[in-house]
Parts: sequence; structure tokens; C-alpha cells
Amino acid sequence: MLETINQIENFFLEIENLIKLQNKTLNQLEIEQKFKEGKKLIDKIEEDNEEHHRLFRYKYHTIYANYLKNGGEIDKANRQEKLAKKFEIFSEKPERIDTYGTESRLFEATLENIDQASNQEEENIQEAVKKELNKLQGILENDVVESTRNTFKQFNNIPKTFEDYKNIVANETVLHKIVDNAINESRKFQNLNTCKNQKLEINSQQLITSLEHLKSLVSKAAYLKRLAFMYHASNSPNKKEILFSNTLLTEEEINKRFRDIALYFHSDKTNRPNTPTWLQGKHKNLGDKLFNFALELKESLIADLKASEKDASRVFHEEKASNLWKIAIDYRNAAKGQRHILKVLKVLSKDDIKELSSDKLKTFSIENGILSYQEYQAACRIADKAKQLKKQIQLRGNMAKCLCISNKFFFEAQLYALSAILLQLMNSQNLTQQDFFDTKKMFEEVKDSIINDTVNTEKTSKLDTDDNITALIKRTGQKTSFFEKKNIQNSINNEVVKISMLKADRNLVRYQADLQSKNYGKEEQEIRKKLNSIIIKTLENYDERNYQEVLNALSEEYDKKTSAKLVKLEKREDAINTKCIIDTLLKHGFRSDGVAYLLNLLGEILSSEKIKIKGMTPKDFKSLAKNVFNGVLDEKLKIEAKALDKHMCELREKLITPSVFDRFKDPIITQEDKDDAQEMPFRSRLEEIRNVSRINIVIFDVLDAGKEEFERAIKTIKEVQDSIDSNYQFVSIAKWRHEALEDLLWIINNESPPEESFEESPKESSEESPKLDNEYISHLNEQLKQESSDQAKVDLCNVLATIHEQLAEKEDKINRLNRLNSLYYWKAAQRYYEKSRGIDPENLGAALGFAKCLLKLSKYTKVIQFLNTSPKLTSSSEYWRFRSIAYCKQINYSKQINYSEAKGNIIEALKLDNKNKLAAKQRLFLRKVSEENTIEWRINRYKKGEKEIKYEIDYLESSHSKESATYNILSIDGGGVCGILPALWLSEIEYRTHRPISHLFNMIAGTSTGGFIAAGLTIPSWQELYTYVSKVDPYYKCSDSIPKFSASKILNIYQNKARDLFTIPDNSWFKPKHTSQNRESLFSEYFGRIRLDKALTELVIPTVDDNDLTQTHLYTRYDDRHNHLKNDTFFDVSMATTGAHTLFPSYKIADRGFFLDGTLHLNNPTIAAYEKSIQYNVAKEKISVLSLGTGSYVPDPLNPSSGNPSWEHYLHKIVLPQQENNTDRLMYSLLDNRYQRWQVWFEEPIEFGNYESIPNLLELGHQYIEELDASDENPLNKLVESFEKKV
Repeated sequence: MLETINQIENFFLEIENLIKLQNKTLNQLEIEQKFKEGKKLIDKIEEDNEEHHRLFRYKYHTIYANYLKNGGEIDKANRQEKLAKKFEIFSEKPERIDTYGTESRLFEATLENIDQASNQEEENIQEAVKKELNKLQGILENDVVESTRNTFKQFNNIPKTFEDYKNIVANETVLHKIVDNAINESRKFQNLNTCKNQKLEINSQQLITSLEHLKSLVSKAAYLKRLAFMYHASNSPNKKEILFSNTLLTEEEINKRFRDIALYFHSDKTNRPNTPTWLQGKHKNLGDKLFNFALELKESLIADLKASEKDASRVFHEEKASNLWKIAIDYRNAAKGQRHILKVLKVLSKDDIKELSSDKLKTFSIENGILSYQEYQAACRIADKAKQLKKQIQLRGNMAKCLCISNKFFFEAQLYALSAILLQLMNSQNLTQQDFFDTKKMFEEVKDSIINDTVNTEKTSKLDTDDNITALIKRTGQKTSFFEKKNIQNSINNEVVKISMLKADRNLVRYQADLQSKNYGKEEQEIRKKLNSIIIKTLENYDERNYQEVLNALSEEYDKKTSAKLVKLEKREDAINTKCIIDTLLKHGFRSDGVAYLLNLLGEILSSEKIKIKGMTPKDFKSLAKNVFNGVLDEKLKIEAKALDKHMCELREKLITPSVFDRFKDPIITQEDKDDAQEMPFRSRLEEIRNVSRINIVIFDVLDAGKEEFERAIKTIKEVQDSIDSNYQFVSIAKWRHEALEDLLWIINNESPPEESFEESPKESSEESPKLDNEYISHLNEQLKQESSDQAKVDLCNVLATIHEQLAEKEDKINRLNRLNSLYYWKAAQRYYEKSRGIDPENLGAALGFAKCLLKLSKYTKVIQFLNTSPKLTSSSEYWRFRSIAYCKQINYSKQINYSEAKGNIIEALKLDNKNKLAAKQRLFLRKVSEENTIEWRINRYKKGEKEIKYEIDYLESSHSKESATYNILSIDGGGVCGILPALWLSEIEYRTHRPISHLFNMIAGTSTGGFIAAGLTIPSWQELYTYVSKVDPYYKCSDSIPKFSASKILNIYQNKARDLFTIPDNSWFKPKHTSQNRESLFSEYFGRIRLDKALTELVIPTVDDNDLTQTHLYTRYDDRHNHLKNDTFFDVSMATTGAHTLFPSYKIADRGFFLDGTLHLNNPTIAAYEKSIQYNVAKEKISVLSLGTGSYVPDPLNPSSGNPSWEHYLHKIVLPQQENNTDRLMYSLLDNRYQRWQVWFEEPIEFGNYESIPNLLELGHQYIEELDASDENPLNKLVESFEKKV
């Protein structure tokens, strides 16, 4: 009977776990089956143990009733509740029964076995504790006594589960700490009063004795409770629920719980005296017993789990996938802009989609479709191992549909659909007519990318068809003769051929000949026009499924002079000459990938049996189709694609500046070709089409079912896998494609499913890292001086350069944003590489290292041009990656950043090394910043997001109160038009938090252009009003929580008003050339005469007093609020801090004097802000700082002032980087990771008022946001999260 009880307890745990795994939609059939099994087990013990039977029945019906209620089956639930009440009278305290069986009624009965003597001892202990606490009541603080009393009350509860036992141990530990603290304090007091007051000393000793007595009582009480639990657990038939209650039944969680139990009952723990887990010698066997019970239960639970969790896990993944699929469909329907969208939505609400653009909706649809695919894949693997045929087929169909929602995985989708068909084909003895039609419909939907709104449809209507297969497929259970089976198999094979030919992705190819070039005559132009017309007509008919018309179009004459045709199929004897088609189309300007696409299309329609040629049979068409598919593999197409790639590479190698490429007119490459080459090499495009044709050939071989054909099919699939290894980085994720091919392969082989999927193997260097200490560097330098061999000198220079590279990278890692330190090492590395190249100009390693140093030193143009002096670098994948990054960062004032060339260069990098993960990462980054999340998309998002900003005064007051856990400081550098960078970054923060910047930061500091941003973000929204008496002097009504400007409005000012705020002077020094008229007008409009004390948050704005250039003057809200004699206004302070002294005259503030731009002293005002916060009595531990730069330029970290003509225009970029470096170093030392510095680095300094650079500045700022998001630390997300935790 004990075994049956254990099985019943297993049932309750399993049913609990199964219910927990459900995700909204409950799998009724499987769970109800489990309930039936449990009921049978419970009824087994009715005669042997009536009491247990009644308890279990009560628990069973209670759980079942709750389950049914959750599923909406009220009538059934009511019936179960009635049955539960029938057994309720046999339960002492039925309300204690947990709904999902986490607590057993058997506890009550088992506890009666606890020794009555121990109950008496407990009462004695409790009385003694009460007495000691009463004695201490007037001596110790009330909260200490009360805390002790409340904690001790926890010992009144009888421990029934392992969690209760842990609480007993924890409470004992807490009480010991409380008492120990009181004892220590008493001893300190006793020592202080020794020999001074004997009475005090005696009282102190009495207190210590009382406390020590209390401590011993705590230990005794806890020990008794621990013993009670161990007796109870050892004697209970319900050990599993006692020791493993509230444990999710996964292997990880079961093992985790067992390790936890071992910490309390393993002999190593129970043998340690003076610890909460110690056991007396006579009780050690209890701990050992429980440990062994736990070990047995762990092994039993894991064994049961493995047997039962597979199906439950499949259900879990399947239901999760179904929900994700519905979300994907909701986003897709919303992206289409369907009418009555609320009626169409299945999971999402209108609020979920109302603010999303069409592009974003499509992106979310794809993302959820991919997640759904991954869940279906997990379910499918379980079904494969369990050999659940119908599920195997259904789930592959669902996987295919999920991949179809994304244009990226067209090939993989077809592979899974094909696998589903082949599974049916190889198990045709179990095939029903409806099964076949369901799969056929799925495959046709996948091929045409027609996605239904639901995946797991319970009923599928029959397809209307004339196929003779309808008559041939027998219903399950009917007997068929050998000849009938053979006939059925042949018919199925023919049907599979008709529907399962894979389609190539037309988006990959160009299928029109160039008509723009003037390098050919009129006759050639007419041929090309006619061929283009034929191809267009072919594709139009193909899309309409008019396959006979496709053949008719291809049979038209394209050359009137010779009456030549691409295809001539009029009678059975005619054949298709693929070599002639290839030669003709290549000769007349068609690209090889377009030719391959056309041939694959032709093979598909020949397989369809939807065309008629006099005298031809299905077998004839099949033979023609195989011939055409083999034509796609013609080497001539491959040679042509390779030649185009080579020509593109030569163009890139010759490229000096972007403008040269734009003006270059190439007689071979069209502009369309150039655009395509930036995305994917022509060989990779062709290889994608060839792989589709290879799989189509595999289908023919599999259906032929001979040993030779199977071997050839397997060999072909492996060829496809090899092809993917060489080209995956340009098509799709290799891992997924390999998985789809492996899936197809094991079905063809009829083997067990593959255990592991393809993984890219990371490159690992076998070289040992050189030492990084100065002593070793000095030793190498000394060796270099003495060395006479050129080769040895080259080797030493390269080693020294590598060491300095690693020092630079180490510095970046330790202090990521303090770049000047690392720049010093990069410059030193560059010089060693220069020495190496001076000795051996052909040394590729030195050339590549030198290029890397140039990139790290922001010398982007030099990186691009370096190919002219080191042409061998064309063979280096890493150099092409460096070049791609350089194009991303290079600012060209005549046009925007050249993403096109950046893409082209990264294509070259991946062609040379398809395992270059950094290059693959750069390619994804380029696609994201230039195609998916463009700067235009980002700025439009900010404008729409303004409606979502929450101006809550409660949040403002709470986040700025003294009780707030953090004190956030925002610091913004000076920098003229470059202020658009922090304006962009702050707009991103505002968008992600949905709160104004002034609510997020307790203090905002800004210099010059940063001061203008700080003022704009903190000035309250205001109205100018007039009294009835005075129509001249206005007064201002200010909001107490809403700022006048959001960050995105400040960004808009930089985009549209920069020309008025910043002007470009001629070459001058300390001689203002411009008036401040435009600034005055704008600032008057923006700020009125609002006083600084109205700022929504603390404000710090540096300026310089013209009468004392050695002193920085700080304008602050704090000073204006605490000194009412001051009358500083936002207008005056903004005019003063933005008065760049080489561009504008100093600004006069009435009764205060003349003031200059704050950049003279504090271009980065972080330290001033930090010092002010300390002055305001803010605890250093609470302070966090976000410091925003406006771009920096260091021409030479070892000589920053050299080589800078007209440097007065760039004072904030050239003279002050060392101050920036010192600020960073100091702030990092003070705050560590609570200091963040965001900064970009320019190749050349940007003039103070060069508003033409704004588009490129926006791109650099946009890239920086994406880089922050892509980094492992993701500081931007962490910052947003910190704001959420602030209140």
C-alpha cells in the first residue's frame, strides 16, 4: 500500500506541474486523462486504508473542481465540488487543503506521533523565555525586546515542510544575532565602567547572564522544533510532498532543492557544533535518514519526470508557439491596415498597436513569427523522439508557415514543408485522403507565402481537386492488394512531384538586361528589349499560375533575323537546351543569378503537370525538369558571377574617396549591379538559386526510391550544406538552414533525428599573449637597439606593437570611456608598426596592425586610402572590416555618411572569411542603422512619443526628495552645433522612460551649448500675463511640473535654428565678428524673463567673469532660491554661457558685469556639478552622473596642439581634451560605475557654427545609440532601468 500512496503523491505533484505549465489554453484531453489515472490509484487503497482514501478523495475533487472552473466548465466543476463536500466531513480542517496539492492533509495525522514529553518541554521553554524578556523589558530598547518576542513566536508553529524547517533555522540565527549584539553592547558598557561603579558592574553582569540564558533557550526551542520536523518527515508516507513541496518539476529545480536539503541534513553539516544545523549524537541518524530519503526521492522524481515531461513539454511549447503565432498575425494584419482591425485582432489590443508605424508592425510580426517557429521546433523535436507521426507532420507545417512570415527564411520554410510531405510519403500505409490534402494545402501556402490567420486548426476543409489520387487513397483499416498499394504509391509520388518543387527567391536576382549602356548597337538593343519583354511576360503568367502561358512566352522569337527562341517544345521529340539558354541570356546582358532563377522556374512548371505538349507523358516532363534543374548547376554561370565579383572588388580597391565612385561610369557594371553588390556577392546570389535546384533534384532522387538515388540524394544535401558554409553570411543564419537540411536528411535516411544542430566554430588563437609589464617592454626595446638582423627587428617591432595594442584594449576595458589613456598606447603601437614597415614594406601583419591603429585613432580617411600604399591588404578580411567601419565614421560635408561603401567593404570582408564574426556583426549593424532603424525613423519616433510623456508632479517630488535612493546628475558639454548630439541622446532617454528629463535628474549642468540645453529642459512652461493696471510690465505664470521644452523639441531647434544660434566666423583670434542679435531674439522667445529660481530641478551653468578670467562663475538655482536679492534669469544666463568669446562679444548682465562663454574654464561641467551636490549635503554614495560629450578630436595624443590651422574655431575640441580626460579620470575614481560618459570622436574637428555638419552629426549620434544597445553592458538600458527603480 505504501507504494500506491507514493504513486498517489506523485500524481498530485505531476498534475500540479502539468497545470502550471499551461499557457492560457488548457490541454483538456491530456489533463483529464491524468485525472482519470489518479482516480484509479486512489480507489486502490479504499479497502486497505479508508482514512487515507477519504483524505485523498477530498483533495482530488477539490483540485479537479478548481481546474474545471479555471477552464470555464462550471457544470462539471459544480459536480466535483459536491463530491468534495461528501468527503469533507472526514477531514478535520479541510480549509487547509491547498488547491494544487502543495500541502497534504496527512501532516495532521502524522504529527500525532510526536512525543508528548517534548510538548511539555516546549511549554517550559516558552515560559522561561517570557520570564527573561519581562526582566529585560526595562533594560533593553523596546524595539529589541519586541523584535525578539515576535521572532520567537515563529517557534510556536509546527514545521510541516522543508521550507518551515529552513525558517526555524533562519529564525534561530536571527535571534542569536539580536542577543549577541545586546551582549556585546553590555560588555562594552561593563568595560567602560570597571572600577568606577561596582553596582553598575554587577547589573551589567546580570544582564549578560540573562541574555546568555535567553540565547540557550532559543537554541533549545529551535532544536526541539527541528527534531519534531525530522520525526514527522521520517515517519510520514508523504515524504515527497514534505521535502519537495513548491518545487517546479524540472530536473534543474529538483537538483537545486536536493542540494538545499543536503546543506541541512548531510553528515558534514550535522557534525558541526555551534551551528544551526548541528545534531546531537543520538539524533544524527535522523539527519542521515532524511538525507537518504531526499536522495532517493530526487532520483525517483527525475526518473518520473523524464517519463512524463516529454509530452507535457511538447504541449507547453506548442501552446506557447500558438500564442506567439497569433500575435505575429495580429501585427501583420495591423501592418496591412485592415479595416475593422479590432474584430481581426486575436491577442493584441488597439492600444498595443496604435502608436506603431507600419514598418515597426512588420518587424514585430516577423520577430514573433520567428519566436513561434523556435517554440514549434522544440515541440517537433519531442514529437520526433516519441515518433508521433501526425504531430511530426503538423508541427513541421507550422514551422514552415512561421518562417514564411519573414522574407529571410523562404528556403528553410520550403525545406520543412518538404520534410512534412516526405514523412507522409514514407508512411503512406497510414495515409488518409484528408491527411494528404491538409499537407498539400500547407505546402502550396508556403510556396506562395500565403499565411492563414491560424495554425492549429481543428478542422481543415477538403480541397477541390480532379486528381486521381482521390479514388486511390483508402480509408484507414481497409485492406488493399499489393498492386493497389503500388498504384497508390506511384500516384502519391506523382502528386508530390507536382507540389513539392522548391521556389527560388526572386528578391535575390536581377532578371532584366541593361538597356542604358551605349556600348552596343541598335540591333542588340532590340534583342535585349524583346528578351526583357519575354521574361516579364513569363513572370506575370507564372505569378498567375498560367503555366501553359509561361511556356508560350518562353517560346516566342527574340531575334527576328534568325527566328531564335529560348525554348522550343512542340512535340515529344523536342528537348530543352539549357546551355543554349545560358549562352544566349549571358551574351545579351543578363546576369547569371537571373538566368539561374529562370531555369529553376522552368523546371518547376515542367514538374507541375499543368502544361500539355502533344505526345508527352508525365514521365517525359519529369525528365525535362531534371535536365533543366541540372542546367542551373552549369559552371559557366558560376564563372560569370565570379568575374562580376572580381570586377566589383577591383573597383573598391581603386576607390579613393566616395565622390570618385559616384562619378565613375563603368562599362560592365550597372548602377543596379553596384547596389546589389553592396548587399551580397553575385556568387552568393547564384549559389542560393543553385541550392534550390539541388534540393529539387534530391526530391526526384528520393521519389525514385532506389539505393543509388538515395545515396545521390544524401550526397547532394551535403553539397548544399558545404555551399551554405561558404555563403551563409550573405543569405540567412547558417544554424537554421543546417537544421532544416539535417531534418530533411534524417527523414530521407529514415534514421533517428539529429541530436545537435550545426554550430559555427569560433576562431581561437594559439598564440600566447605577450607580457604587459613595463620591465618586459624596456627589455624588448633594448634588444631592438642591439639587434642587427632586419627580420629580427621586424619581429621585435611587431611584438612591441602588439603589446601596446593589448595595453590600449585593456585600458578601454578597465575605463571604457576614458579614451585618451588608450589613445596614447594606440599611437605607440602605430609607431612600432611604422618601424616594422620601414624595414619590411611587404609585411602584411605590420600593415594590418598599422591600419587598426589608424582606425582606433579616428583617422578614417587614412584607413580607406591605406590600400594605395599596401595593396596586399586586399587579401585581409580584417582590413576590409576596418575600412567598412571607417566609411561609417567618416564625415563628408558634401554628402551624408557613405553607408553604401561601408556595406560593400563588409561584403569583401565576409567573402574572404565567412567565419569572421566581427564582420558579420558589422554587417548586421549597417543594416540596422541604414535600413531598419534609420535616423529619420528615430526622430519621427521621438515626435510621436511626446504624447506619451508623463508629467506627474508626484513623481517629480518623490524622485527629487531627500528620501530618494539616488541623486542623478546630468552634465552636458559645450560645443556649438555639436550640441545636437546630447539633444539626440536625451530624446532617446525621454522616449524610453516616457518622462521629461527634468523629472529624471536631480541636477542638470551645462556649459555653452550644453547650458542652453540645460536651461531649455528645466525652464517651466510659462505664460506671459499683464495686469489691468499695467500693460507694459508682464508677469509670468509658471507650471510646477511641466517643462517648456521636451528633449525632442530641443533637438528640433538644433535641426531648424542652428544657423540663427551659431554663425561661422572668418579666421580671427579674440576678435568678435558677429553680433548676438539672433540669439537674443530666440532666447527672448524661449525664456522670456523667467527667473532661475523657477527651474524644475537644480541647475548649474558655468560662465567666466570678464573682469577676472581666472575665476569660474556658476549660476545655480540653489543660489537664486536662497538669495532673493539675486534676480538671474534664464535669458541672461543662457546669453552669458553661450557667448563664445572668439565669435561673440561678452554679454553684460545688469549690476553683475560682463560674462564670457563657460567653455574657457569648464567645457565639461561635471566636476562643478558634483561639487555643488556635495555642498548641498548629498551623500556621495547616492550620486550617479551621466556626462554627455559633444564630440572630441585629438590630432595626436602625445602632442595635442600640433598641426591645427585656424584653431580658434575649434577651441572646445582641441585645447580642452586634456581637461576632459582629467575630469573623466577624477569622476571614475570618485564614483566608479556610477559615472557614465557618452562621447563620439571625430576625424577632424567640427567648427563651432558649421550647421552643414548636422546631418552627419545626427548619424554619428544615431550609431552611438545602436552601439550602446548592442554592447554587452547596454548602459542605456541600465540607465532607463535605474530611473524606474528611483521611486
